[in-house]
Parts: sequence; structure tokens; C-alpha cells
Amino acid sequence: MFTSQINLSDSQLCGLNWKGEGTYTVEGIAAIADALKVNASVTRVDVRLNGITGEGASQLSAAVLANANIEVFNEIPIKEMRANSLTELDLNEKSIGTEGGMVVAGRLPAMASLTTIDLSANSLGDEGVIALCDALNESKVTQLKLEVSDNRIESAGFSALRNARRREVEINF
Repeated sequence: MFTSQINLSDSQLCGLNWKGEGTYTVEGIAAIADALKVNASVTRVDVRLNGITGEGASQLSAAVLANANIEVFNEIPIKEMRANSLTELDLNEKSIGTEGGMVVAGRLPAMASLTTIDLSANSLGDEGVIALCDALNESKVTQLKLEVSDNRIESAGFSALRNARRREVEINF
């Protein structure tokens, strides 16, 4: 089978390097998101280590979730997530970023068989964590262990995590 890949990891797509140095712009990510909305041949996309946040992360995650041909995004096994064939999702230290957290969150409500998610050390930030917590509120998952330590989480993210812990969810942060 032919696999079409886009690898733009650590490419300063938003004007930032992996350390977060530079001036953030959303134009490059918006253009990639627009292309992914209409491209039927791309199956793998990697944009890790680009410091994508805000509107750029939202646009990109929405485009990835809407494109049924994408099988892997930032090392996230989208194809298996769509098939609801996972009980464990181990993305520890994969650098999936805020956009990756949003993609996982977008698939989470339909993944009833999932029992464990390890997203530690992924630079999710508050935006990625809040998206995950919102998805947990919509999720069919009855019992879940979620690991989100070492993700640049600040007060808004911690607040969302504390609220999500009220469900049948074990969260380590």
C-alpha cells in the first residue's frame, strides 16, 4: 500500500523553535490545516516540536480529525483510535504537543474500551489538558487511568484536571 507522509517536525512552522524561542505566527499551520482538509492521499503527518498553540492547534487538530485518511498524526495511532481497538494508549515522551492533545481529545468520547492513557512529557500545556478534560466529560469511558505529568500545565489546566477527577477517572499529574 502506498503511504504518503508529511514530516515537518522541528521546522519552526509557527516561527518558534522547540525551545519556544522566536515570534509565534499561525499562517504556516493554517495553510497546512487547509491542505489537510482536502488532501485524500496523506496518511501520516508529523508536526511535533513546533510550539503549535491557540488557533493554529485548533485548526490543525480539526483538520486531522476530519480527514479520514490520516492514520498517524504526531505518532498518535489515529486509525486504531477510530476503530476503537485500543485499551491502552501509550504516548509517553512522544512530544505530541497541544495539537496532539486536542486530537486525542477529539477521539476520546468514542473510545469506550480505553482504560489507560499515558500522555506524560508531551508539552500539552493548558489547552491540550483542558481539551482532554472536556472530552472526558463527554466520554463513554467508565474507568480510565490518565497520566499527564510533565506537560507544562499551569493553573487553568490544573483546575480542569481537578474537576475531571470527580468522575471514575484516576489522573496523575
